[in-house]
Amino acid sequence: MFCKEDGVSSRRESVTLFKPLTRWYITTTLRHTKYGIYFTLVTETSSNSICNSFEYQYSSNSNERIFKRRCDNWANTNLSWRSLNCVNYAKHTISESIKNFSRYNIKVRCNWAFDANSKMTSDWLQIKANL
Repeated sequence: MFCKEDGVSSRRESVTLFKPLTRWYITTTLRHTKYGIYFTLVTETSSNSICNSFEYQYSSNSNERIFKRRCDNWANTNLSWRSLNCVNYAKHTISESIKNFSRYNIKVRCNWAFDANSKMTSDWLQIKANL
């Protein structure tokens, strides 16, 4: 038996940054996936550099970091999340639930530190939908 769902089943937006001369790069992805009534909303980053620190900065505008489950109140995400030091992959689950998901608007960017003196910031990623 298959579950058929009207509306958006998944969305994703990605951005890649390059560090000149070193050939280091990072790719940050914001994605929403929905399977029936189960959903996940995730920000993840990977790099070809061995030792990094990632920080996800969510918009300070509360209207750009909200999600709503059906028959439930709006919920806001935190303003930031930081990975462990010296990693090449980070994943932050903003929200996941088996409750029905009706709307979301998430805006995030990644701050990447690959040594004490070098930092880069990605463009803003944003996905939103009324489901």
